[in-house]
Amino acid sequence: MEPITTESVNRLKDNVELFYKSQGPIFCPALKEVISLTSEGFNHLRYNHSGIARSLKTQRIKYCFLKPGLEILAKATTVQEYRVSINSIGPKAADGFRKTQQVEYWGLVAIQNIFDSSKTRIRVIVRRVGDGKLHFWSVMPNWKQIMVGENGIFKKVGDVNMEDE
Repeated sequence: MEPITTESVNRLKDNVELFYKSQGPIFCPALKEVISLTSEGFNHLRYNHSGIARSLKTQRIKYCFLKPGLEILAKATTVQEYRVSINSIGPKAADGFRKTQQVEYWGLVAIQNIFDSSKTRIRVIVRRVGDGKLHFWSVMPNWKQIMVGENGIFKKVGDVNMEDE
């Protein structure tokens, strides 16, 4: 894989965005509903919930995991995580406050071979704001199995923040 530069990540983003836009809504067996692929979901791969750009490394990981993540969305039969919270939605009003709504998150996880022969646990997040439609929200490695030594023991590395990742 080429070095992480702004140019390389932007090229990757452009290619992945073309793929993303070419996909239609995806029926998810685990949720028994159609999942919309919105521009908001794609933008969340590049920016966090505050609108701040993610690191180039994080953006590249999310872009590389998008295609297998959408495959997981179409094949998953079990929901591994579910959370409900009250979140600020949309821009600040003239008084400086933001509207809040109930937001639901579902996490779907599968283990895939990514980049090399080690297995990566990929987590796909689906979100619903208020009474709206379900839409793709994010994709990330949940943990990566790395063999430690020759005794067959694996080390798991990863992160767990479902709402922002």
